[in-house]
Amino acid sequence: MGIEFIFSELQLRRLEDRGIEPLVMAKRMLDGYTRTLLIEIPGTPKSEANVFKQKALQITDSLGLKLEKTCGSLAQLNKTLDQALSSG
Repeated sequence: MGIEFIFSELQLRRLEDRGIEPLVMAKRMLDGYTRTLLIEIPGTPKSEANVFKQKALQITDSLGLKLEKTCGSLAQLNKTLDQALSSG
């Protein structure tokens, strides 16, 4: 993950060929966002958790967003996703 993931998901890499800076376009596309969320999973090896934290900080710094953290698990994420899908 990281800022490269953001560029990939927003399909911004192709814009470089046209002389458009991907970071400028990402900031424009995510203009209404104010924060990012880092979900820390208990039991994750510290070295791996540090890598994810550094990537989250890179994204927040690059896009000018606030980083928030919470503790979670795959079970919690699946439950929340199921609730969101069933309510819509």
